[in-house]
Amino acid sequence: ETRRCGKTRAGSPRTPNSTRCYGRPRRYHTSSQLKPPLFTRKPMSSATTSSSEQDALLRAGIDRSLRHPVMFFLTSGAAWLAVSILLGIIASAKVHSPGLLSSCAWLTYGRVFPAHLNALVYGWGMQAAFAVIIWLMARLSRKECTMTGTILTAGHLWNLGVSLGVIGILSGNGTGIPWMEFPTFAWPVLLVSYIAILIG
Repeated sequence: ETRRCGKTRAGSPRTPNSTRCYGRPRRYHTSSQLKPPLFTRKPMSSATTSSSEQDALLRAGIDRSLRHPVMFFLTSGAAWLAVSILLGIIASAKVHSPGLLSSCAWLTYGRVFPAHLNALVYGWGMQAAFAVIIWLMARLSRKECTMTGTILTAGHLWNLGVSLGVIGILSGNGTGIPWMEFPTFAWPVLLVSYIAILIG
C-alpha cells in the first residue's frame, strides 16, 4: 500500500475522510517481503554427534591402554623423589654438622650429595617425563598403546639401573662427573631401558 504523506492543502478541512497528504510515499512491507535474518541456527546433524562420540570413545580407549604404564612411572618417580629428599636432608645436615654419621663411610657428604642429585634427576625427573611423553604421544597420534608389557618391563629395568647407580655412588664407585656420577656399569642398563621405552 502507498500513501502520500505531507502537508494538507490550504482551505481543505482536516477530517479523516477528506485529508489529502502530499510528500514522499511511505511504503509498508508485508511479513513475506521482509529479509531473512543474517544468522540462523542450524540443527546439529547426526554425523557431527556420532563423530564427537567416536572421539570420546577413542580418548577413553587411549587413556585405558596407558593407565598402567603412566601410573607405574609416576609412582616409581614419587618413590625416588622421597629417597632423594632423604639423601638431600642428610647432605644438608652434614654441611652444618660434619661429624654427623661420620662412622659410616657410605654417608659421607661426597657420596650422599651426588646420590641425592642423581636420584632426583634419573629417579624422579626422567620417570615423570616418561609418563607425560608416552601419554601425549598416544593422544596426539590418536592410537592406543599396544606394547604395554614392553613399556612396563622397560620401566622396571630403568628402576634397576637407577638403583645400581645410587648404590654405586654410595659405595664409592661414582665417576665424579657432575650430574653423571653413576658408575659405568649402570649406564648400559639405562640405555637399554630407554630404547625399549622409545620402541613401546
